[in-house]
Formats: sequence, structure tokens, C-alpha cells
Amino acid sequence: ESKMSGTELNLESLRLQESSSSSMSSSSRGGGHVRRTSEPPEETLSVMVNHHNREEPSRGSGAGGGGAAATTDRRQLFDRHWSTSNLTASNTAVRGFGRPYHNNNNRGYSVGHQTTPSSSFDFMNSLADMQQFHASWANTGSDLLGGGGDVVSAPSSSSRSMMMLLQQPLEIPPMPRRASISPRVDSSSLIHDAARITDWDQVLRLCRTNPDYAKYTGADGWTALHHACNRRCPRPEVVEALIQAYPEALSTEEEKGWLPLHYACRFKAPKEVVHLLLHLYPEMGQAAVSQKDRQGRSPLYYAIRYDAPPGVVGLLLAVNPAAVLEADQHDESPLALVWDNWAEKLEARRMIHSFLPGGFPEPEGTTEQQRTEILRRRLERQSKLLKRWRQVNVLLKAAFGFPIQEASWDAIDLQQETIDTETDRKWRIVHATASIKCHLSLFLLACALHPEQARELDENDLRFASDPMLSGLSTHQTALHLAAASSVGGEAGKTIIHRLLGLYREAAHIQDAIDGSLPFHYMVENKKKTNWANHAAILYHVYPRAVRVPDHQGRLPLHRACAAITHQDRDEEYFETSVIINVVRNYPAAAGHADNAGCLPFHHLALHATCWDDEVEAVYNAHRGGAQARTGAAWHNRLPLHLAAARQETQVGLITRLLQIHPRAASLTDSSGQLALHLAVEAGKEWQDGLSALYEAFPEGIRQAEDNPRGWLPLHMVAANPQSSPELVAKITELYPAGTMVADGDGNYPLHIACENGKMWATGLGALFKAGPGVLSYANG
Repeated sequence: ESKMSGTELNLESLRLQESSSSSMSSSSRGGGHVRRTSEPPEETLSVMVNHHNREEPSRGSGAGGGGAAATTDRRQLFDRHWSTSNLTASNTAVRGFGRPYHNNNNRGYSVGHQTTPSSSFDFMNSLADMQQFHASWANTGSDLLGGGGDVVSAPSSSSRSMMMLLQQPLEIPPMPRRASISPRVDSSSLIHDAARITDWDQVLRLCRTNPDYAKYTGADGWTALHHACNRRCPRPEVVEALIQAYPEALSTEEEKGWLPLHYACRFKAPKEVVHLLLHLYPEMGQAAVSQKDRQGRSPLYYAIRYDAPPGVVGLLLAVNPAAVLEADQHDESPLALVWDNWAEKLEARRMIHSFLPGGFPEPEGTTEQQRTEILRRRLERQSKLLKRWRQVNVLLKAAFGFPIQEASWDAIDLQQETIDTETDRKWRIVHATASIKCHLSLFLLACALHPEQARELDENDLRFASDPMLSGLSTHQTALHLAAASSVGGEAGKTIIHRLLGLYREAAHIQDAIDGSLPFHYMVENKKKTNWANHAAILYHVYPRAVRVPDHQGRLPLHRACAAITHQDRDEEYFETSVIINVVRNYPAAAGHADNAGCLPFHHLALHATCWDDEVEAVYNAHRGGAQARTGAAWHNRLPLHLAAARQETQVGLITRLLQIHPRAASLTDSSGQLALHLAVEAGKEWQDGLSALYEAFPEGIRQAEDNPRGWLPLHMVAANPQSSPELVAKITELYPAGTMVADGDGNYPLHIACENGKMWATGLGALFKAGPGVLSYANG
């Protein structure tokens, strides 16, 4: 039962009336045709009880009154955070039935979207929905009263009650305004709301008279600037006024992580507006163009995906060209948007295939130059392919630091693919596509159109825009060098290597000018190309001597491979696919070769391996003396045990195995006077991570200070590490309690060092104090 006052009806009395006359019959004037109608459902009654005919007040107040009422309704809906699209849409279908709505006074009903019972109710999207709903039930009431068609019904008490229901006002329960996340002291939502309804004159006026209002931020994180960009504001002076009034809006994220710049690019804001977003406050604009949303997408991604107006892509590329290759959560970059999705279509695949070897008829005796000229002329006639090819060139040129014009995205001449006169750098699309992760068809088409580039040497021409300019540097790299170092693996990586070797086989013999690396050096250290048979073996068979060629630092391919060990899962093909095992197999003597720093391949394993596996075992077996060999002075003349102990990532199994093959190493110091135990404690290792094995191999190490001016014991080291566990402090203190009374070279006791590094009583101070309470009265040096 719902208690009501004034003109509202008592719902319970209505139900009693309706239940007493649940149906009515009428005789047709045409000869006795009878039509039966059932009572409307309870949910319908709840709507009719509260239905408000907005037209009645407007009739009494004249023409001007109606406009005021509409404005009031619109303002109320704005306060409830309803969108402009809902206010202006012409909805022609009834969206659902109303549900009982209980406010603080337990009164009122609402009309909502729900079509299934729910505990929470919303109003219809717009007044148009309400009017449509009223009209539909008014027709129903007329039907019940006998109107319409060829059915005539006599009025009954039930129909008269229903007609009275339809004439009752709809009482809308009060709804609180959505809370703002911005300060409400000196702010207002007037600019925010004006921007939502695209009242640009009002926005501009308020920005000049009340600029503080621009700070208002809705509960969803939207500012007025978000709305201006979302609604494609055509007036740059309005956007400029909004930015000047509240510059922080440029970096304000809404709930999806979108900045105003994301909305401007997504909804095709004019180029002048985007220019203001980027350059009115350059530092904030540069940060905005690099900002990714919750899906990992940059403004450039949306500008390309939704065909931003001419010049917008060029503006974005000029500020942050690195975004070209930045992939989102689905591994899709702006470059992939232009090429990959299109290239997967059947029509595109056929078109691209017609440019590749074997895809077109070729007269016998055709030279490479003639073939290239034929393909380039054919490309000029393929408008779809040509457009994407040009766009790809623009994106990649920008990514690699070549200057581009703002209009280049929309019109580019193929002649721009040669030498850039401003920087004296030559653009080579083959090198670019070989060095990055892109669709395989893009690389193959580049090779078909520019096969001569596979034989050309890059002399610091191809570098990312973020790389510093190194004057006088000569890289001397072929496309094969770049492909060997790229992150493209699997069958695509294999195809790229085969294609480049087919164009220029001698590239496998060329050492670059950076550090004297062959393509084979880059290949064996590439963690994305760990399958020997699919990648490195191809280069080895072309140039077998590569396994014996050192780079400028004296490192053989085996040194480089050991430094990049990845510990692959062992399977049936493990020994055939492992790069390290196959390099050792093809040149075992490499295991005994020291580089310029005095490091053997086994030292590089100690520096980078985390466990002892078959690859480590293969290198050790090839040169067992490597476990007892020391590095050069650059690495403090350390043994492999020292190198492994100094790394927190090293697992206990590797340390244990190194102790087994060289037990005496635990008692030997490096050139800085440190034992392996010292190095392990200082690296932050815990007792069970290798310290226990080192202590058992040389117990005296716990009482031995470093042989250097600092003179720390292991206890000093654990006290100095804020991350060391209380259990480790207690363990080392227990093993050598007298160490609490030993000062280092500066006169600091372990308790001094623990206090200085933020140790608390429970995290180490308690154990140190209990072992040596007398230290409290000792001053340091």
C-alpha cells in the first residue's frame, strides 16, 4: 500500500476496483462481435498512477511556458548526469515498465528501463520516452473505453477509473546530483554543462568571466575540455579559452584513461584544435601525445584508426614519432592498423602476391632493374595498395627520425623514399622493415620494390628518433645485420633471413663498424631467436667460419651466446635447438678463449645464468679449467663462484655445483679482498639462497673481514641492507656474536650501521643489542 495525498490516488483502492471488474464486454454495432480485454499488469498500474502529462501546464501558461518547462526538464536531467544524446534522440519504442520507487518518505514511483524485476530503478532516458509511453497507454485506455477500430465498448467503472489514472501527474522522486571529484569551493558546473550541450558561446563567455568554473570535473573524470574534444568543437578559440582557464585539464584522465587529446583524435576534432592541445602548453602536450589509455593505446592510434582530419597525424608524429611502433594490449600498433589488418584480407593478399617472385609473369632474361621498374609502374596503378604503401613509409620514416611534413600522411611522393636533403641520411625501407616487428608481407614487398637495398650498407642512417645524434659514427650494417638483431622470431624470422641471403649472400661475411659483429654474432645472442635450426644454423651454413671470428672486444659468438642464456625448457629436440650447445659442438675450442676483459665463456655463464643446466654443463665440459680461471682486472680477478654469488638471481643449485667442482673457491678472495660469502650477503641473498652452502664450504668466512680499507664482516653487510630479513640478521649474529663488538675501518659497529640504515628493533636491532649490549656506549670513528 502506498500512502498518497492531494490528487494522487490510493493504489490499493484501485486494485480492489479492478479486481471486482477484471474484464469487460461490449457488443459491436456491426452484429454482436465481442472483444475481451484483461486488466493491465501491476507494473503498468504503477506507471499510470505516477504518469505526468507535461502538456497540461503548458496549455495554461501560453507559448512561452512550454519552453521554460522543457528547459527545466533538461536541467534536471543534466543534474542527474543524463547524456545529451538521450535528451535529443527521438525514441519511438516504449523501453519498459515502471517499478515502485521508495524515497526517504516512502513515496513515489518511477518509470525505468528495466523489463525484469530489479531492486534499483532508473527513469526513462528522455522526456520523449515519457511522452511516447504516455501516448501508448493513452491509446490502451481509449481501447478499453471502446474507442478505435470497429469495436465499441460501453463505459464501465473500471474504464472510468483507468481514465482518471491516466490524467494524474507523475511525481518524480528527487535524485541527488552525482558527486564531483573536484574541489567545490570555487568551482561550478556551468562551463561543464554548457560544453556538454555544445553551447560554445556560453562556454567562451564563462571562460572569460569565471575561468575557475573550468576546473569542474564530473564523477567520471570528464572536464569541460573532454566534452569539447568529444563533441568535435569547431571553434579553436573556445578550446583555447578552456585550456587557458584550466591547463591541468590537458593531463586529466577520465575513467578509461583518456585525455582530452584521445577524444580529439578519436572524434575527428579539427586540426587547429589538436594543434592547441599539443602546443599551447608544449610540455603537457608532449606528455599527452605519449600517454596510453587503459588498453595501451596512444592518441596516434585513434587518429589513424578513425581517419583524423588532414594534418592531425602529422602533428602527432612530429611530437612523438615513437608511438608508431608502440603496441596495445592486443599487440596492435598504429603501423599494424595501417597495414596488417588490411593485408590479411583476401583481396589484399592476392594483390601483394602479384608483386612477389613467382606472382607475376616475367619474360626470360629480365634483369633485376627491369623487374623493379615493372613492379613500381604496376604499384602506381594499384590505388589501394599505393595509398597504404605511402602511409607505411611516412610512419616508419617518422619512427626512425626522418623529418616529415604535416601533409605527408595525406600526399607523399615516392621520390621521398631516397635521400633526405636536410640530414644527408638515406631512407631504406628494406632495412627498416627488417629491423622491426611488422607484417611479413610488408617486408617482402619492400624487397620486391627495392632489392638493391639489401646490398647497401647503413651508415648510421637508420636510427630511432629517440636515439642521440652521434656525429661521425659509422655503423656499416646491412639489412641482414638488422634482421639478425630484430625481435622477429619463428617462421617469419626464418623467412626474412632466407630472403635477405637470397638477395645478398655476402652480407653474412661483413663485420659492422659498431663492435665488429657479424650477423651471426647478433643472431646467437638474440633471445627471440633461440632455435638453432630455424635461425642461427642458416647463417652458419652460409659462413661456417663465423663461430671463430671475434668481435672488437675479443668475444666469440660463444661468449655472446652464453651472456644471453635463457634456460629453455628441455624437450626431445633440446640438443638440436639449443644455440649454446650447437656453437660448442661446432667449435669446442671457443670455451677456452678469453675475451679482452679476460672472461671465458664460462665466466659469462656465471654472470648471467640462474641455474646449472645442460647448456652450462656443455660449456664446462668443453673447458673444465674454466671453473678455476679468474677474470681480468676489470672484473676484480674473480672466479666463476664470485661472479655467481654476487647476483641475487642466482639459484642455490648453481652455487652448489660450482662449489662441487672447485671447493677451494669459497676460501679465496677477489682483488677487492672479498670472499664469495661477502659478495652473496652484500647482494641481498638469504640463508637458504646460497649463504648456507657458502658457509658450510668455508665456516671461517663468517669471521673474516674484507681485506680492504672498509673492513666489513658479513655481519656489517647484513646490518647495512635494509631488505635483509630479521631471521638472517639473527642467524649471522648467532654464528658470530663477537662480531657485534668489531668495528669497521671507520669505527662503525654493526649496531651503528643498522641504526643508520633504518633497522627497527624487530628487524635486527634486537638481535644485535642482545649479542653486544655494550656497543650502546661506543662512539664510532
